[in-house]
Amino acid sequence: MNSSNNVSRRNFLKTSTVGGALLATAPAATRALGANDRLNVALIGLGARGSSLLELVLEHRKNKPDVEIVALCDVYQKRLNVAAAKAPRAKTYVHHQDVLARSDVDAVFIATPDHWHALITLAAMENGKDVYVEKPMTHTVEESKEVAHKAKELKRIVQVGVQGLSWTRWHKIREIVQSGMIGQVVAVQGTYSRNASRGRLER
Repeated sequence: MNSSNNVSRRNFLKTSTVGGALLATAPAATRALGANDRLNVALIGLGARGSSLLELVLEHRKNKPDVEIVALCDVYQKRLNVAAAKAPRAKTYVHHQDVLARSDVDAVFIATPDHWHALITLAAMENGKDVYVEKPMTHTVEESKEVAHKAKELKRIVQVGVQGLSWTRWHKIREIVQSGMIGQVVAVQGTYSRNASRGRLER
């Protein structure tokens, strides 16, 4: 951030507690700076993760008003009402298509149920938006390839919410394993459980 207090979109994207919500290294992060240098964002999905993201953006705004929440979207009216009370200047929506149709939205946070992540991410990019999407980005390798291809084709930013991978504890574990301190690793066990497949891309 420069000393003139003229906060840019790039600085918000780099320093936001929302986890680098939208990567600041791509060309999209520096285009379309308005007169007030604010990034207009929309939140789609206001459950546990979406509400957490909303709180983080609001916290960020207390000291750095370089981002404006202009739209909130959820199919559950109770959640929408709770979020709207916290961001009263934002317009509320039930259908994500109506949010994506707005020309003044620069970026969207997607925190819907998992099975809609790929669909809404693709639709957002096709409507000229940059995207922060909660994990998992998609349900299949094919969907992931399609998202990656679309991001490259349209020159959009897509950031996936895997904040845990940035925690220093995992970096330390990697260093320990690579150093040979625990000996040769012969097996690794993990688990994975997600929602049903409704909403997958049609083939």
